[in-house]
Amino acid sequence: MGWFSKKTPQKIIQMSQSESHSWKNELADKLLNLTNGLTLSNFAEAISIMKLLQNNTPTHLYRYRGIKSDTDFKRLIEFLDTNELYCSKHSGLNDPFDLRSPLTDGSLRFLNKDTMNATKIIFVVFIIVMMTDIHKKEDAESAVATVKTIFDDMGAKGIDIKQTLKEIFSVVEEYGDEEPPESEYLRIYSLLEQNKSFDGALTEHYFKETYNTILEALDDIGVACFSESSTNMPMWWHYADERKGICLEFDIKEFHAPIPEVYLMPVNYTDNLPDLTSSILEKSEKLNMQYALLHVCMHKQLSWNYEREWRVINFKHLSDNSTGNLNSVKFIKPKKIILGDKMEDAPNGYKEKIVDKARVLGIEVTQMEIRVTGYSEKVIFKP
Repeated sequence: MGWFSKKTPQKIIQMSQSESHSWKNELADKLLNLTNGLTLSNFAEAISIMKLLQNNTPTHLYRYRGIKSDTDFKRLIEFLDTNELYCSKHSGLNDPFDLRSPLTDGSLRFLNKDTMNATKIIFVVFIIVMMTDIHKKEDAESAVATVKTIFDDMGAKGIDIKQTLKEIFSVVEEYGDEEPPESEYLRIYSLLEQNKSFDGALTEHYFKETYNTILEALDDIGVACFSESSTNMPMWWHYADERKGICLEFDIKEFHAPIPEVYLMPVNYTDNLPDLTSSILEKSEKLNMQYALLHVCMHKQLSWNYEREWRVINFKHLSDNSTGNLNSVKFIKPKKIILGDKMEDAPNGYKEKIVDKARVLGIEVTQMEIRVTGYSEKVIFKP
């Protein structure tokens, strides 16, 4: 049963961790290679990703559940009746680093000069446009205060604000409602370029905005977790109420994820969480944010690798076309319910109630048996 043989001395048969790590790394890299737009390169990369997943997706996946209370029991029955799979957000996960990507200060060295120059020019344009309609003295004073606040918030303490604003006002006064020529923007930009502190402040501001955007998106993504194994004793202990709970077996080839709202992905275990900084800077507006976020969602720290996890990743909160319950995904009926060997100790007759429900729905039920020689399953009900 599961990863054990019924006829031979029972032992776990596992895929080599190095082999698993290799193809998952390849998958993660390919996700970041995808860019925005319908291009031949994107199409070829997408086909490659699809084949890589098809060749490595297990035939079955398993979901461990504890049944400690009437609330847990009710949620199980609702899932069995509807196949609506609830997806937890970051705040509901037991790993505080799950669905997170650091943007490190050290990565700012990747910022190239062209990106910095373009960003500063855009900032100058923003200031000039903001002040174009200013004619009265009190409006001008208000604008000066606003710009000073912006500079202060960015930490640009070394800027000669008075001189910079004086130059901006001269442009506004000369051109009025007309669009100033590019030379005027460049002239004011050159004032900012002389201030080294502005470079650092603007860079920090730029990445704070990007980081907050990524965090907000990650906070709206939901995940539902599965394992490649039904015989994982730590999983039975941690997620199935110390073997008093259950493990649901799914024939995963029956599940067709409704991309781009829902994905089924493996978890890649690494020493360090993925840092998107260099990808953001190198690809800029060409970065496909959804696939970058998917890249983050498929990574966890190495200490969790015993879980051998796959996960359903729910992007419905980030889609404008989603309908129904955004926190759940239409999944598939379990092929089998495996009861923990200590389920007799579960309260309120949950074992009998679960078996009765499985009979009605035509779902096989077995119960785990633990012996010195290993693990086996006793059939309770077979449709």
